[in-house]
Amino acid sequence: MDDGVKSKEAVPDAPGNQRFVQWYETFHQGSVDWREKWLRARWFYHNKQWDSAEEAILKSRKQPANVYNEIKPVIDFLVGMEKQQRSDPKAYPRTPLHENDAFAATDAMRYLAQREEYDQKRSGMWFDMLTVGFGGLELAPYQKRNGEIELGLQQNKWDRMWWDIHSCEPDFSDARYQGLIRWMDLDEAVYEYGEDARDKLEATKGLQYLASDDVHEDKPRNHRWYDSTEKRVAICVVYYLEKGNWHFAEFTGGEGGLLNHGPSPVRDEEGIPINPYIWSSAYVDPDNCRFGLVEEMIDRQREVNKRGSKLIHHLSTERSFHKKGAIASEKRLKSELAKPDGSIEIAEHAEWGKDVGIIGTDAEVQGHFALLQDAKESIRRIGASSSMRGQDGPERSGVAIQAKQQANLVELGALMDGLRYVDRRAYRRMWEGIRQFWTGVKWIRVTDDENNVRFAGLNVPGEFADKMPDNVKPLAQPVAEMDVDIIIETAPDMITLQSEQFSQLIDLAAAGVTFPDPVYLEAAPNLRNKKRLLEIIAQSKSEPTAEQQAQMAKDQVDIAKKTADTRRSEIAAIKTEAEIDQVSADTGKTIAETEQIKVETALDYAEGVAGRDRAPNGSAE
Repeated sequence: MDDGVKSKEAVPDAPGNQRFVQWYETFHQGSVDWREKWLRARWFYHNKQWDSAEEAILKSRKQPANVYNEIKPVIDFLVGMEKQQRSDPKAYPRTPLHENDAFAATDAMRYLAQREEYDQKRSGMWFDMLTVGFGGLELAPYQKRNGEIELGLQQNKWDRMWWDIHSCEPDFSDARYQGLIRWMDLDEAVYEYGEDARDKLEATKGLQYLASDDVHEDKPRNHRWYDSTEKRVAICVVYYLEKGNWHFAEFTGGEGGLLNHGPSPVRDEEGIPINPYIWSSAYVDPDNCRFGLVEEMIDRQREVNKRGSKLIHHLSTERSFHKKGAIASEKRLKSELAKPDGSIEIAEHAEWGKDVGIIGTDAEVQGHFALLQDAKESIRRIGASSSMRGQDGPERSGVAIQAKQQANLVELGALMDGLRYVDRRAYRRMWEGIRQFWTGVKWIRVTDDENNVRFAGLNVPGEFADKMPDNVKPLAQPVAEMDVDIIIETAPDMITLQSEQFSQLIDLAAAGVTFPDPVYLEAAPNLRNKKRLLEIIAQSKSEPTAEQQAQMAKDQVDIAKKTADTRRSEIAAIKTEAEIDQVSADTGKTIAETEQIKVETALDYAEGVAGRDRAPNGSAE
């Protein structure tokens, strides 16, 4: 595909193209039995579990072709379990000098994974692994309209994948080549590959390479490289190993059908072209056929359907016996026995139970029912028993259910380990793509909290790094020079743990052991805006209510009144004291004045006595 990233080289002569076509045909011819198993597994999940021959036989026996799909709940449960165990990447520095690099690398990978919806595409790949047995992802760089190279992540659909049939490793690591096939409208293909490719595309008309039951055919079914009615053409893309490096080629059927080829656009840390495909298988048998969990359940599922059909047939029909002349018509007897309100007419000399009667099938019915239940339980044990689904009883706690589920997952350890390996490979590919293509300044928003927005900057020039606000963490070092290790952090089932903790808190409250309101709010699972609610509670405790404000105002008035009364009393006391002092002063003044009068009177008396003593013979002169 010409996405502006793959470099074009000179198209070689026809023998080079024929090699790629031969690779595809080798896979096509060598995987006939495999493709039949893959399609059957997919149809069994989608409820198509009887073939036309079996349905014809059942119809001749007047048995129902019912389907009791026990496979779908098992697969759906494992898909749901995968969604609860999603993981996030985390980068660790290889040296103390790369600690800041590790933080930036973690933010970059998580940003890319979220933008490209890695979790959803991983779930789609996991579903393919469980059903048909294999699935894949692809790191697909593309060129934007402004010329910038951006990274993309695609899920490779199982019915478009083909590979080296000699590969036997679950992760396809020993495959010489891996490819995809896609169908396009002719005009779109000409637009993508150029007008010069029109003759090559139209030359595939009439080439009969795809069988009528092939998984690679166009949907709805077309059986050729080229569909002349709708003008659709099949184009293959293949990545192959050549002299230690990975290359790509895009081609269609026929000689000279090579459209584009060159070195792989994706490079590793050392700049060596690598395979952008991240494929994995559930299981691989000794013949290199890849298969999933459904294949192990098909025989048991068929038994469930057949025994269920047989049970219904036994319960809805009756077997009878009769002596000659005991009944008027055997056809009438069977017709009446099939009716819920049927009436049987027998001869006058015939005795019911001796000359005519019903052959009991209770033992057969019980046997079919017991084997039916055993087949169902056998399917459930493979993937999702009642204990794994938490259906052992209401008395089991969430933690106990989770522990039981973890114990039962030991049987699926190989599958789960393969999925974790996909995570490691995918995040490693993402990081290699980031190092290769994110060469310009790039800003990453690493939190959805509007009140605590944080940005990480990559390849930010040093002169701008010091001018950034506190919530912006620029990294001046080029991403291509970062040196980190990628570790996958598996997320625990927090919902189950939180529910268990919240239930225990409620039980303690019922027993009289209570905690502050924020404790219950913090422990409540699936509560939206929990942080905001906690802030409101904290704010309500720090700010008084209207009643509290009114009481506080009243208290302040009372305090002011008491203060005024106290002050008034103090002033009155001071005034009284002053008046007493004044009275004391007046009294002192009166006493002083009285004493002064006494002194003056005494002086006057003394002076009078002295004057009489100085006069002779008592005369006045």
